[in-house]
Amino acid sequence: MIFRTKRLQLRELQQSDFCDLAEILQDSLVTHMYAHAFTEKDVQEWLDRQRKRYQESGFGLWAMILQDTGAMIGQAGLTLQPYKNTWIPEIGYLLKKEYRRRGYAKEAAAGCRDYAFRQLNCGKVYSIIRADNIPSIHVAEKIGMKKEDEFVPRYYGSDALHFLYSLAKTDFEAARIKIRTYRQEDCEEISRLFYDTVHSVNARDYTEAQLFAWANGTPDLAAWNESFLTHYTLVATENESITGFGDIRPDGYLDRLYVRKDRQGRGIAGRLCDSLEQKFPVRKIITHASITARPFFESRGYHIIREQQVERNGILLTNFVMEKYL
Repeated sequence: MIFRTKRLQLRELQQSDFCDLAEILQDSLVTHMYAHAFTEKDVQEWLDRQRKRYQESGFGLWAMILQDTGAMIGQAGLTLQPYKNTWIPEIGYLLKKEYRRRGYAKEAAAGCRDYAFRQLNCGKVYSIIRADNIPSIHVAEKIGMKKEDEFVPRYYGSDALHFLYSLAKTDFEAARIKIRTYRQEDCEEISRLFYDTVHSVNARDYTEAQLFAWANGTPDLAAWNESFLTHYTLVATENESITGFGDIRPDGYLDRLYVRKDRQGRGIAGRLCDSLEQKFPVRKIITHASITARPFFESRGYHIIREQQVERNGILLTNFVMEKYL
């Protein structure tokens, strides 16, 4: 098995799937889309090609199995397709006639998208869709893709216009992140995120003693809550779990900005910063950035005013006073 969805299971195609695959490929709609009538020889070549892809690429088009019955209702998966002198990972699928318009295409395509991003670590996924294939265009849009290009590929001698739809992993992950204002009940979860982030992400730039002085694991939650409520505080969430937070004072001092250790590099800090920086009508934003955070703030146009040593529980830590004019 490759992966499961709510109703489907995807697995590698086997020779015993030949009859089901023939039913799929010899359907009149498929004949129209490919401008080609598939013979039994074509079906076998298609099946052999997928088996070869499994060996060479580790993926291909897989059998789409209905979990409730075990019936093969279609095929879906990822293949490398030529586009402008390169090869791109494309999500593709075909269903038997009686299983269309039941949401299976979207479910399988979304599963392939997730597999591509999470298991194959693809930076971007695509779908090449014939211009008159409106249902497939709707599926692409429903799983987050947007039209990127129009071109004319050559499939079995056809020269039909196709649309290229795509979705970047960064855009997909950003869409799953929700930004909202702080609530008092967030304080304890935020304190855990703060401790874990400092002791993992910042560990490359600070000693163990400095990390413990910075975050000792026993914060004054009442004081933290009061400061969060006094400041403008935002939290980032994914599936109701907090993945980051930041706060800014009305005078433009950006106090804290932290992202959970397993969600680094996904644009969360940038989205929080975008909203925080725009909240108050100030000419500039000032922050005290750690050694670790300095490159992030520099990438956003902040400049160093000075390097400083700050004391936390008798331990000195280096950070940078930085400013950004708006």
